[in-house]
Amino acid sequence: MTPVQKEEALRRLFDQWIKGGNDRQTLQELVSYADDPALAGAWQALLEEVPVPVPVDDTHAVVIEKVYQRLTTTIPALQQRKVLRRLPAWTKYAAAAAILFLAGGLGYYILTNHMPHGSTAITSAPGANNVMPLHNRQASLTLANGASIALDSITTGTLAHQNGAVVLKSSQGHLAYHQTAPENTSTSPSAYNTLRTPNGSDYQLALSDGTNVWLNAASSITFPVAFTGNTREVVITGEAYFEVSGNAAMPFRVKVNDAVIEVLGTHFNISAYTEDHTIKATLLEGAVRVVKGDNKLLLHPGQQALFSNGNDAIRLIPHADGEAAVAWKNGVFDFRDQDIETVMNQIGRWYNMEIIYEGAKPQAPIIGMMSRSTDLATALKSLELTSGIHFRIEAGQHNETGKIIVQP
Repeated sequence: MTPVQKEEALRRLFDQWIKGGNDRQTLQELVSYADDPALAGAWQALLEEVPVPVPVDDTHAVVIEKVYQRLTTTIPALQQRKVLRRLPAWTKYAAAAAILFLAGGLGYYILTNHMPHGSTAITSAPGANNVMPLHNRQASLTLANGASIALDSITTGTLAHQNGAVVLKSSQGHLAYHQTAPENTSTSPSAYNTLRTPNGSDYQLALSDGTNVWLNAASSITFPVAFTGNTREVVITGEAYFEVSGNAAMPFRVKVNDAVIEVLGTHFNISAYTEDHTIKATLLEGAVRVVKGDNKLLLHPGQQALFSNGNDAIRLIPHADGEAAVAWKNGVFDFRDQDIETVMNQIGRWYNMEIIYEGAKPQAPIIGMMSRSTDLATALKSLELTSGIHFRIEAGQHNETGKIIVQP
């Protein structure tokens, strides 16, 4: 068979397997394809399409484990993630978790009819309906003159002309600023805009200097429509990921509360939600300097700075998980090594739900990844299966925010 024919045959078998084709011949053929290193890329592409939930039983795990072994042999860099050491000692789930992690976490590995001992179904109050992610792009843009634009009400095209820049909404639903006057030449005062996202919505923005910004739910960024002067400065709340356009003559600065992140050209993430108490700056590429009062900390790729309001201390995490920090940007919840409060804050923001704890906050560790397209009941069941924590959903009435009750 030619490589193209092999990939087509693999896709047919994979589709049959996902739909329940667990006969011996199908499994044997899939395992044989897993032994072909030329199909490693095709396997990864297929696994990115795995639906949620994924049926994982013993026979499925045999195939997934074989693919995982082949991929880590073919692509040595994947071995560095050491996924299996982070997971529960449930063999048939661990292999599935490993491969779904490598594929981007688009399915949650533990969603199966084989529930661990002691787990129960998610309960809902009478009249409560399941909650889906909003995905409605209900971001708003406040212009320099105070006018507010609901971006979901605009299709595409020019939104405004302001102080040397034109504001556009692309066909992909992104916001883009194009500077019409050269940098450093405008004599007009800088005009500032603010982009805000509500719970359940994220948004992408291209600044006038070519810097790309991804804004997570319940976040904001205030920025000049055109950069003038000797620096480029923006202010954020909530969480944002930056891919900064390099310009050594005009350094880029991000203000977050009483701290400043100074960069030249780099990729980094800032998480500064008030309810999370700790601000996290994670560097993926380039270099940034975190400034808090008289303290300064230079970050290198793969490092993270932790700090909070009210004091100037900055803590360095020398080996941070950059992929976990930006999982939200890629449409994934990454709950590995996070406490229940941090996890539930993310759930509450994305599904627009109030989080209420009955009694003491559970201390059980959270493990897992899942798509942010997962419905709420499925997401909570996933957490329940791995942590033993129980949840109850109470729907909001008359457009009120619903509630998730966390039970010990």
